[in-house]
Amino acid sequence: MRCIVDDGHRRGIFSWYGYLKPLEERLESVRSAGFDSLMLWWGDALAFSEHGKADLVRLVRNKGLRIENIHVPYLDANDIWSDDGAQRRRLVGNVTEWIRDCAEFGISTLVMHISYYLDLPAPTEAGLDAMMALALEARRRGVRIALENTDRLEFLEYLLDSVDSPWLGLCYDTSHGRLREERPFSLLRKYGDRLFALHLSDNDGLDDRHWELGKGVVDWSAFADALAAGERPPVLCLEVIQDDPEEDETTFLRRSLAFLDRLAGDVTDVRKGRLAGCNAME
Repeated sequence: MRCIVDDGHRRGIFSWYGYLKPLEERLESVRSAGFDSLMLWWGDALAFSEHGKADLVRLVRNKGLRIENIHVPYLDANDIWSDDGAQRRRLVGNVTEWIRDCAEFGISTLVMHISYYLDLPAPTEAGLDAMMALALEARRRGVRIALENTDRLEFLEYLLDSVDSPWLGLCYDTSHGRLREERPFSLLRKYGDRLFALHLSDNDGLDDRHWELGKGVVDWSAFADALAAGERPPVLCLEVIQDDPEEDETTFLRRSLAFLDRLAGDVTDVRKGRLAGCNAME
């Protein structure tokens, strides 16, 4: 039994959280509220509609925010499993470019989907080969690929179980987990030592609502217990969207951050309790 306690929790948020205003103003609001990390959308015209790649990275860092990861487009995610080699190669080529962007701009982690909705046959060796090629590129560039738990968890497990690489791991989305897992947080417990990213939001158990934490049915105490079981220090990042545009932005952000602070405290308490148990056993 390995005992680890980490008290340094970074608190992050996705760059779009529901307020229609220029990105630079949202970044200032995020920084002023007390967040220290940001997740960015990347790789299409929407991502760079206000700023090009280099300017976008510079802007975020000039605000004193760390870029936790980039999230790349997912509408073509099923192409990795396609029987059409040209479709697979196109997807691999796009992700390879985004991996190289990460290396160029000093961004440690890329988040991607490997399925889009449920209309897919069983995982294929062709898809596995494509992911192995991406994992090799990630290793060459020193960039981590985080596969998000979306609709078809068997595809995710197939890849993580088959590709033994420290550069390929998990992005755990709490809302997706609540909707798709038979046992709460089983995926997080299974791959906790390969956790590269978190997408934290709440929902009603029916759909992926992106609600703020505590508004829905996600069991946050159970989540803290599952997260604390992993060996990697957690980076607590929100992927929430404000559904009341009339509420003051600062109030929303500070309330969201306060929930993260309480969650961080719960995780730390669980880790310390386990450390005390380890010490008692020695």
